[in-house]
Amino acid sequence: MNAIKRLGGIFDFDVKKSRLDQISKELEDPSIWNDQARSQILGKEKRELDFIVNGLSNLAMSLKDQCELFELARHENDDETLKVVLDESHSLEKSVEAMEFRRMFSHPMDPNNCFINFQSGSGGTEAQDWANMLLRMYIRYGERKGFKVEVLDISDGDIAGIKSATLKISGDYAFGHLRTETGGY
Repeated sequence: MNAIKRLGGIFDFDVKKSRLDQISKELEDPSIWNDQARSQILGKEKRELDFIVNGLSNLAMSLKDQCELFELARHENDDETLKVVLDESHSLEKSVEAMEFRRMFSHPMDPNNCFINFQSGSGGTEAQDWANMLLRMYIRYGERKGFKVEVLDISDGDIAGIKSATLKISGDYAFGHLRTETGGY
């Protein structure tokens, strides 16, 4: 629990835990399902709060367990167990980094899906080829991030590439990941 308090300033653990409890009680009331829009908003907020609250709680428990295991291994001069603790500490560090990265998404639209539109403009075949390269790059990026990528519309170029295309990228924080992607020549 001490680790949670130290991390709480960054993640507002106490506030988020209290809000999670409040939302859980609201969602237990059968009448909430009469208002679908409200229940969807609460469900989405609950999922996000669950990720943070449960993530921090699990991190704190894992950290405590690893500290105890470290002390036992150190007193027993058990190098093999110390290596396991070191590996687990790297895993815990990656989990904290992932949570810190996700915390950077503070824009209200960040959790949403997004659309990306590609236009080759008036640059001829080279611009159409370049637009096609960008399209492929964003499709691969979205798939690598675990997003669902749909090509909603595509207009082939005269000789090579594309004149235009529209992607829908769906998944947690797709908009947040891609909101700064703008450009044009």
